Amino acid sequence: MFGRLAVPPTSSGSTLQVLYRSEDSYASYSAENPRALRRLRQLIREERGSFGRRLIDLCCGGGALARAYAGPGRTYLGVDANPDMIRQARLSARKLGIPATFRLSDIRRVKLHGRYDTITLLGNALPHLASRDLLSAVRNLEGHVAKDARLIIDYRDTVQQFFDGQGHGSFTQRRDGHRWVSTTQGVDLRAGVIRVEIRRDGRRNFASHGQAIWSPFILEPLLLTQGWTLVRRKPDRRWHGWRDTYRFNGSR
Repeated sequence: MFGRLAVPPTSSGSTLQVLYRSEDSYASYSAENPRALRRLRQLIREERGSFGRRLIDLCCGGGALARAYAGPGRTYLGVDANPDMIRQARLSARKLGIPATFRLSDIRRVKLHGRYDTITLLGNALPHLASRDLLSAVRNLEGHVAKDARLIIDYRDTVQQFFDGQGHGSFTQRRDGHRWVSTTQGVDLRAGVIRVEIRRDGRRNFASHGQAIWSPFILEPLLLTQGWTLVRRKPDRRWHGWRDTYRFNGSR
């Protein structure tokens, strides 16, 4: 069993709230976070040929991409299941005058209108999605993506980490005056999930969660079945993984 906090893929909004109020800081994903803004502006520069006029930001967090992307003639929709994130995104958008729409919804079932030429799934999002959940989210986009649309997604290469000996043991960080230790407890290959225990200041079972296993050989074939073709893959050292860009070819 999990500890006090269980976050399996795909997580509910209330469970995500608990996770990002304890293990992680949802303010890190805010449009008012300078570090997040710099990183996303750099991403847009590097992927400038992939960003069109209409963007849907899946698992948008606190709306940092909305601020980085905003410009004349551009339409932005951010979707997230975490009420804290959407609340932060809307507050920041009003405060900063960001022309953006944010919707509290599950990306697998969100109701959409119109067509988008750019889809993003960035940050600490993919670990919350099992392969079947990502498949549902992509299928939900059917009829709402333009021909030659781009999908930009970054993710940790969990499989490679294990081969490199980085997926075992513990990871320690200090934040908000606390010492946080994340320790791998085991791997459920049938479910495709890594079980992680989180301790704050040495407290056992402070929190636990399930992290979905992803790697290029898992992601690329899955998207290919839905009509998305890989056009670029760039190493992402921050995530110990990759940033992939896919093109929608309009057929399955």
